[in-house]
Amino acid sequence: MKNCIGIVKSPDLLANNYSILTKNRPDYMLPYGGRYRVVDFTLSNLSEHGIEKVLVYAGLNIRSTLDHIASGKNWGLDRRVDGLMINPPGYDRFGNTESQLMTLYNSLRFFKDARQEYVYLTNPMVITRIDITKAYKEFIDNDYDVMFLYRSQKDLEGDFINARNLIMDEDGELKNVGLHLGTEDVFNMFVENMFIKKDVFIDVVTKGIERGNATTLIDAIFSEPNLKLGTLEIFRHVEYIRDLISFYKSNLNLLNYGIYADLMLAGEGIRTKTKDEPSSLYLEDNKASNSIVANGCIINGEVENSVVFRGAKIGKGAIIKNSIIFQKAVIEENAVVINAVVDKNAVIKEGVFVQGSSNNPYVVEKNMVVEK
Repeated sequence: MKNCIGIVKSPDLLANNYSILTKNRPDYMLPYGGRYRVVDFTLSNLSEHGIEKVLVYAGLNIRSTLDHIASGKNWGLDRRVDGLMINPPGYDRFGNTESQLMTLYNSLRFFKDARQEYVYLTNPMVITRIDITKAYKEFIDNDYDVMFLYRSQKDLEGDFINARNLIMDEDGELKNVGLHLGTEDVFNMFVENMFIKKDVFIDVVTKGIERGNATTLIDAIFSEPNLKLGTLEIFRHVEYIRDLISFYKSNLNLLNYGIYADLMLAGEGIRTKTKDEPSSLYLEDNKASNSIVANGCIINGEVENSVVFRGAKIGKGAIIKNSIIFQKAVIEENAVVINAVVDKNAVIKEGVFVQGSSNNPYVVEKNMVVEK
């Protein structure tokens, strides 16, 4: 895989789909699973499969990205040759908004100078453990110009509305990429991962900007009629995070051991920024059940069906149900938190009742103090 560049880019770096959770961080830096960030899964997968040159397109509030990812040391990407690079977002000079294609175009020098011949693009908000090595072999063996990865996804309850849908003909030939609007119970969900030849990538991005007929890489690809397009179906579990509700549900989905094992325990596991914390302390009055609790926590209340991050404190008599408690948040004595997301360093004062619903979780902002 040394002949391939890994590109990590969220499609909606400026979108405000996550309430106040993305006020101070880009979407891919959202905490996930008790001790990780969303982007950790993508970086771990790239590293595990031997992709040594990685470009991360950063969003606004880049400080959190620099702090967490830095040189890529925790993923073995701090190298003398190649390694990890962080690129700021680009903007349409006329519209003053982010343009995916313009961002790619502004960084083409990176690709032109690279010795690698192929590019692997991945959306970090799609969490799955793809066998990139196997997919790369399929891409090379078939001499595709572009290969899209997808999953045949059931969607009986509309959880994947607006996900990308690969449109194929009866012979399985790819015709276009549309949106899933819930009219089908099963659809070919594009998992936002794809291979493309580097010279093709440079060519379609340049032509898309030059002609003004595309704002995304997919638009630019389908504007070129002579490209050899391919697809590859994957069979791993997929968590597709695109807004507050899907982020909330995805964290709680990890309480299902089958999903947890598929995402967390496969291959070499998930790497993240290391932090030295003591083991969590469960005091006499704790009642913890069916929850993920990271290290460094003090649990002295009831925690049920929840995800609790490093260093959080749950006071005596407090009740936490179906909630996500971020790092170093404090839930004081006799407070109740149900169907909520409590951001980093927030404090829920003694006796306060905070409740949302499964389809509209209550969000407590970072550093906020909630009191009567």
